[in-house]
Amino acid sequence: MNEQEFNEVLEHLPVRRKQVLQKFLAGNTDAEIANLFDIQEGTVRNHICNTCKAFGLGNEEGERFHYRSQLIEWFARFQHEWVSPEKLREIMGAQDVIELPFPDRPVPLDSPFYIERLPLESDCYQTLRKPGSLIRIRGPQQRGKTSLLLRILAHAEKQGFKAVHLNLEEADCSCLADPDQFLRWFCQSISEKLGLEPRLDEYWSMSSNSRVNCKRYFQKEILEKIASPLVLALDNVDRVFGYPQVAREFLPLLRHWYEETNNLKVWRQLRLVVTYSTEVFVNLGIHQSPFNVGKPINLPEFTLEQIGELVKRHNQTWDYREIASHLQEMVGGHPWLIRQALYHLSLSKHSLKQLLDYAPTQGGIYQHHLRRHWDNLQSQPDILTAMQEVVKAEKSVRLDPMATYLLESMGLIRVQGNDVSVSCELYHRYFWDEFSR
Repeated sequence: MNEQEFNEVLEHLPVRRKQVLQKFLAGNTDAEIANLFDIQEGTVRNHICNTCKAFGLGNEEGERFHYRSQLIEWFARFQHEWVSPEKLREIMGAQDVIELPFPDRPVPLDSPFYIERLPLESDCYQTLRKPGSLIRIRGPQQRGKTSLLLRILAHAEKQGFKAVHLNLEEADCSCLADPDQFLRWFCQSISEKLGLEPRLDEYWSMSSNSRVNCKRYFQKEILEKIASPLVLALDNVDRVFGYPQVAREFLPLLRHWYEETNNLKVWRQLRLVVTYSTEVFVNLGIHQSPFNVGKPINLPEFTLEQIGELVKRHNQTWDYREIASHLQEMVGGHPWLIRQALYHLSLSKHSLKQLLDYAPTQGGIYQHHLRRHWDNLQSQPDILTAMQEVVKAEKSVRLDPMATYLLESMGLIRVQGNDVSVSCELYHRYFWDEFSR
């Protein structure tokens, strides 16, 4: 049943039946409703039962009042202002209604909201077992890179490996302005996370360059001391892309370490996992990946089945296939956009139709996400013009290879062969309105 069908049934309910329904959804018991309207409790039950039948609901075999939960679910979806918090808790559980986490950070290991994209995870775990391996997780922001990274680290620890998670967002700007200072911070941070005492001054020679000092320290004070496989997970490596001096020292250093696993046995203990956002390529004018060694991991969008599973995990069990289909039509399989919609839908403040109608607007739930993309495009007039061409076209178009590369790096277009189109309806509607101003 869609919202239009729901409203038609509600509109044609008899007055008394609608009055009983409102009291039931407000949290009154059958006895209280009977007393309010001076009728028998059996009459109250009949009114509610007949209301459920009008909405196409009925009992499961052996479940006397199962239809009541279904009825509450329908109203929570399409007429949420009629449903009391107590009634919501009956069908969803107080924990889910009150403490559903806002999806503004990586998905924790114990969260039910992580959806596996097999065989992607198992491929990463298998690669990690290989000495000297390097996994490179790349993609636009908010696609699940760090969430996958956390699971790779957890798997490594289960295998008995040492694991270090270093987020390069922790490095301050003064550190990123000086390659030598950055590499010292890098070595010290890893030592501290492993519980080792930093002894940088013993290895940092003025007669050697910073990369040599860093490699010497890492080999002697970390790899040789821990004497076991080490998974070094470097998160948000794109942080250094905007600091050319550091990038010119640090990225070749990582590449050299990866290649060194073929030459020195001790370096085979190292497994590198790096994540970086490709969205920064537009602002920085990067025309090719600045780091392209190791096993590349491009996170695919969720399939319709995966979206449906995520819908169910948010307690949207009624017509979850229909909800998943509508979400996919609007935002494709973008994990964060889907979780945002389900979070707001689970609060029962808006119907799905309301959420999606306002989604591409300045007042919708994606306003900051959309504004970020618009601001990034405006910083590069040529790319802005290319995006306008894609949005205004009635069918797929062909763009300059560089424009295609950068727009795909932002996640705004879908590439099929040499042809491109807007990646989802959300972006198409939003940018159409912006370009039409």
